[in-house]
Amino acid sequence: MLTIPNILNTPEFLDAPLDYKWDRKLSDYHAVDAMNDKLGVALFALNHKSTFGIAAALSEWIYWRLSKHINIPEIVPILEAQWAADIDKRYSYLWEFRDAAKIDAEQRKAYNTIWVMLWILDTPKFAYFDGRFFINLNIDKLAILARYISPDKKMFDAWYDNVFKRAAKLFPAQYDRSEIMENRSAYQGKTYDSSGEPVISREFFWDEKFDYQTADNTRLINDFLSGLDYENNPYLNSPDKMLELGFKGTPYQYEPK
Repeated sequence: MLTIPNILNTPEFLDAPLDYKWDRKLSDYHAVDAMNDKLGVALFALNHKSTFGIAAALSEWIYWRLSKHINIPEIVPILEAQWAADIDKRYSYLWEFRDAAKIDAEQRKAYNTIWVMLWILDTPKFAYFDGRFFINLNIDKLAILARYISPDKKMFDAWYDNVFKRAAKLFPAQYDRSEIMENRSAYQGKTYDSSGEPVISREFFWDEKFDYQTADNTRLINDFLSGLDYENNPYLNSPDKMLELGFKGTPYQYEPK
């Protein structure tokens, strides 16, 4: 079970009223039209696992911001599956969110914000699982949404700036996306295998002082995996399914390559 990161575990964050403006027009804007070219291009610098990890962290940020205002039991299992897939894609699959049957009028704003988050997440999710070169697409939308609903936008900016700079230094992209943009026809139909990239623990994204090079990453990743319940999380694959998909080793145990 995911626990709330310390940086977000404050009354100022969790108990803040949902006083951001939200209507159909704003919902459509965040789902479709929101864009930050500078942020999106900057993400070109990151490899696939760090990029998908940032998408997972942004999704968590949005969820925890709304967690006191709405209860959608499926969201935590989805987030767990997303973090697990960042370790190895075979832990999860290209899931679809099943719409909640009944939402009270008081919860509509929070629910619709969650729905927009999951809508946006589809693009990097498919890109990551399919090995598409431009995995960074739409992650700027997640960042814009997370910042928009944050009660303290300076806090969000400081967190994002910190995690991005550390990720860019430690986990650079393994190919030049600008070259691919200039030669799209040469790369058409080709994919990228991110399985050889360094595995990143969830803690890296939430602890600004986290030192990846000295941390016991193997223990942290195994602690996370041991807390997953694939029998009760419909977004996780069973060990048998993982082995069927070609997983090497023991499912739900991390062994550094």
